[in-house]
Amino acid sequence: METLQRLQHERALILRRYSSAASMRSRRLLRLMVVTATTLCACTTVASAAEVIGPTDGETVGSRPTFAFDFTRGNAAIEFSHAPETKTAGDDTGGFVDEVASDYFIVGGEYTDGPPYILDPGYPPRLVAGRYFWHAKLDDYADDDQPGGEPPVTWGPVRTLIVRDEPILFEGWTISASEVRPRRGCSRLVRVRGRIAFSDNSSDGAARYTIRLSSGKGIARLRGRFSEFDTQLDRLVCTRVRAFTATPYLRDEGGHVTVGEVRRVRVRR
Repeated sequence: METLQRLQHERALILRRYSSAASMRSRRLLRLMVVTATTLCACTTVASAAEVIGPTDGETVGSRPTFAFDFTRGNAAIEFSHAPETKTAGDDTGGFVDEVASDYFIVGGEYTDGPPYILDPGYPPRLVAGRYFWHAKLDDYADDDQPGGEPPVTWGPVRTLIVRDEPILFEGWTISASEVRPRRGCSRLVRVRGRIAFSDNSSDGAARYTIRLSSGKGIARLRGRFSEFDTQLDRLVCTRVRAFTATPYLRDEGGHVTVGEVRRVRVRR
């Protein structure tokens, strides 16, 4: 009887030792698997792509919006379109099919374009008011040295923004006056000529003008419409005055009115 109890006790000790050893080996194996997986993840992690942090998606901006990026050295190409469709093949895969404006920035370094990084679309010099689709192709130079290597430089996600209708900008003007041959009903006829330089981000780029001529009392109001490419003034006024002041007004498509510099004009003979 005592022999049987002793054998059972020894059997229990053996099983407990074996179970403890197996558990230790399992824990060591699990720890090794975790370390190996962590090492593999660290080696295969791809560097995160560069991002535009402003403007935000759907933001309302001016006609020359300012951009901000989450990297300090690199470059950025920006494209705008009125339609979201992008190219699916070719050298510029991912670019807009119907691009209407674009710009390119060098970010940081000796030849940096900012900050601030202000859009300069070329022609027209300002974005026309309205809704746009836009995206960016970004290259962060810091990605070159990361373990996963540089991520591919491709066009990013398509976003939207709204360009507000801005007041017309009066850039400058010329005006002159000279006598011309009189006509029936006017003993002294004066030809008023000049040109007004302006810019606006309305859809048609046109403006209505009013030139108020006065000399102690009102002489005339010259009214008309300038197109984007025809901003020349050439009108006839019947008046006996030898000098007058001229005040120009411009009104854009959105109803904004701007006033230019008042000029004193002498009538040449």
